[in-house]
Amino acid sequence: MPITAAQMESDLKLLNEAVDRVGAVLPTDTRAAFFERSGRYLEKLAARVDMQREFEAKSSQAALAPVVEQAARVARVEQREAVSAEKLVDRAEAVERRAEASANPTTAGARDIDTSRAVVREAERTAADEQGRARAAAEAQRALAANAAAHLPASLAVDARFDALRRQQAEKLRQMTVEREASIRVSEIEIEQ
Repeated sequence: MPITAAQMESDLKLLNEAVDRVGAVLPTDTRAAFFERSGRYLEKLAARVDMQREFEAKSSQAALAPVVEQAARVARVEQREAVSAEKLVDRAEAVERRAEASANPTTAGARDIDTSRAVVREAERTAADEQGRARAAAEAQRALAANAAAHLPASLAVDARFDALRRQQAEKLRQMTVEREASIRVSEIEIEQ
């Protein structure tokens, strides 16, 4: 099993401490050469730790790619729904203007105007809700694209799609943690043997 960057970093710290202890007991004439050689080796190990850390970050991004893709799909759907809701507002306002233009002085005409105004208010409320969901979806997509391993804030869970996305991300992160812990245990067993 591969060793994680965290394990490598821990081992590097132990090696660095060991080099310091050994260097402290060496005679002064060989101490400088020892520190120079061991320093070059420790620098190479530090570079490998950095490469491993970068590899692990890319691996987690790749493992969470389906979550990022789902966030993009949710954002597209929410944006389409927001556009549709805005078109509905425009149509409701047009109907309201026609109803007011053909104002009938009877009570039935007044009821028609009141009804069309209520429809417009409801359409505007729906459009505002859809715009909020579209903004939340776009924010979730940006957040996941930047760092798929960062948990989505609960404030972005405005409907069932977001809840499903958050659950999918949490499950993927949990699986990755379990796999990482299993890898650590296996490598610790291998080191002990």
